[in-house]
Amino acid sequence: MIKISKAKLSVQTPATETPSAGGGREDFVSGRYATEDQVASALGVSRRTVARWCLAGHGPPRIKIGKVILFDLAKLPDWLAMYERQPVRLERRS
Repeated sequence: MIKISKAKLSVQTPATETPSAGGGREDFVSGRYATEDQVASALGVSRRTVARWCLAGHGPPRIKIGKVILFDLAKLPDWLAMYERQPVRLERRS
């Protein structure tokens, strides 16, 4: 699970999952990086939506190594802030 806040993003591994003894990808990802599935889950969209955003150049900054796509959790708040909009208040006409 990824918690998104302006101060800090973090990936929390559920208690049922245990890191592999060999220091596998789960250990690496759970610290600073998140997978496409984790980012999609945190944002409430499908994995395919995140993939489409990336292909269109609108998605969060990513790192691609071979077929593995990772997202730096430290950069997600800045990316989200780019899409922040202030409410528009319409003036009344007399």
